[in-house]
Amino acid sequence: MVFAICLGALMLLPVVISARAGRAGDVDALLTNAGRNTLGRTVAGVVCGNVGVGSFVALYLFGGASPVIGASVAAAYTSGLVICALLVPRIRARAGGTVSLVSLLAQSHGLTSPLPLWVPVAAIFLLRASVQLTALALLVQGATGLGMGPALIGSGIVVALYTAIGGYRAAVETDVAQAVVIVALMVLIWINLPAAPADGPAFLDLGPYGPALLVGIWAFVPFSAVLAVDNWQRITLAEDTATARRAFLIATPVCGAIFAAIAWIGHALPGGDVFETFRGLMPVSAPWLADLLFVTAIMSSIDTFVMPLVVGTGPARPSLGQLRAMIAGLFATVIAVSLIFGALLSSVIAAFSSLSVFLPAVFGALFLRPGRGRAAIVSMNGGVVVAMALTVISRDVAAIGGFGFAALTYAMLRRR
Repeated sequence: MVFAICLGALMLLPVVISARAGRAGDVDALLTNAGRNTLGRTVAGVVCGNVGVGSFVALYLFGGASPVIGASVAAAYTSGLVICALLVPRIRARAGGTVSLVSLLAQSHGLTSPLPLWVPVAAIFLLRASVQLTALALLVQGATGLGMGPALIGSGIVVALYTAIGGYRAAVETDVAQAVVIVALMVLIWINLPAAPADGPAFLDLGPYGPALLVGIWAFVPFSAVLAVDNWQRITLAEDTATARRAFLIATPVCGAIFAAIAWIGHALPGGDVFETFRGLMPVSAPWLADLLFVTAIMSSIDTFVMPLVVGTGPARPSLGQLRAMIAGLFATVIAVSLIFGALLSSVIAAFSSLSVFLPAVFGALFLRPGRGRAAIVSMNGGVVVAMALTVISRDVAAIGGFGFAALTYAMLRRR
């Protein structure tokens, strides 16, 4: 009952906000929340977008399997937020009026249509959204007794409806309250952090993983933050350059403390279910606070994964009907991906490993002269295929192998 009330409240707030944003002709508010992305909202968005349930799952499981892997993921992703802050002036200067990562890549590589570059980016971030949806479905399944399939479909429909009604404006304007909930509950977790296990593995024990994964984490995870479409859009849509930079600098220690706590919990209490473990860290009389934490983390990030994919994919100024149809189509894909990729950790690793393949094209767009479109198309699309295939064969080398293919093809084709 408590879970249902919390979930209902979290769903109702965006709908109330969306009633204002959904007026006829208010497409800009739904797409970009134009002119309303203040420092407070941007800070909250950075916290919400980077403390998703995928972070909980990955850090907890990695921390439980290998202390050094868990700590490295936490530290590397935190450093990525600093990289975002440092690159804010460059990104905004090169954006040239574009909002999304895909639009900048298409513009800088001379492509008239962003679609060939949108496909690989959408594939990765729809996979990341599927991690969020799968986790939400698991919580709904536990609360209602539904099967996993119905829970997934039902959760997807509910989230799609709220996102289609409220759009990016609802996503941004609810981030402040959601960030407060996440931070407050993580402070409670910090107070109750478990002690280190007496018989735990040595810090440098890699567990089931190899050195290649550790190299990949430090080489590529820091850049995954700036390659994230939601972080990119927060940078381009903030009121000004100073606001965007300050927002990431303020949010970095907050996110870093949260990442460190999750990795530590994985190390101290390994082998359990991540949801049950966090319930056990809440007050005895209120284990449902963990459900509130996870639902908030999911609701605050899944919308900002999907909405940036809508920008630049359809008409220059879509109608509300076209916009909502695009959102519905994207969420239908997320539901299908969630049904296919059942293992949360596998989905997380596949998504993060594949992000590395965008580095060559993004580096070219930010720091080099305009290159040929086919270089970006081949490196990004082919890189995703290679990284995904390697994830199935060997998780340890997926990021390195995918990046190697993308970098080689981009360098070979850029000037030909």
